[in-house]
Amino acid sequence: MKKTYTLLLLLPFAACLDDAPEAPNDKESRPELIRAVETAHHKNDFRSHETVAFDLELDWRGKAPLRFGIVQRTDGTRIRVRKDDGSDILFDGNNAWTAGNTPDAPETRFDLFAWHYFFCLPWKLADPGARWQPMPDRVFDGRLCSAGRLTFAPGTDGSKSRLYVTD
Repeated sequence: MKKTYTLLLLLPFAACLDDAPEAPNDKESRPELIRAVETAHHKNDFRSHETVAFDLELDWRGKAPLRFGIVQRTDGTRIRVRKDDGSDILFDGNNAWTAGNTPDAPETRFDLFAWHYFFCLPWKLADPGARWQPMPDRVFDGRLCSAGRLTFAPGTDGSKSRLYVTD
């Protein structure tokens, strides 16, 4: 398990290079590293559940700690983020809504999609829209590790969905 996390930690450090060429993500074309991560994180077991819920608390952006409760489908088609102030952000697979005192701001869309994606990363590396580029192996903490760069096709992050603000 430790090795898997070490491999995933290298992904963000390789993200500053030129975009990777578009490549299909079918099972046969997935790099061995992605298959290894999916196996280590029991992707089939995770996807066998319809929904998953978790609480998240973190210090972020130098502000008061963020506290969320997130309920989502394991395929990412439905997401509900409940903030500690009682406001909600919801995604139905096409559009997003806010309810309560959640502002219509870039942070709202980030809170809706980013935390869900970070939590699901080991199970989403081969999703449609994910682009994988193998990189040379790197030394991390004195060990040689496989590395790669993950980017996303436009619209993969839900940015094409409309955000509706409600009371």
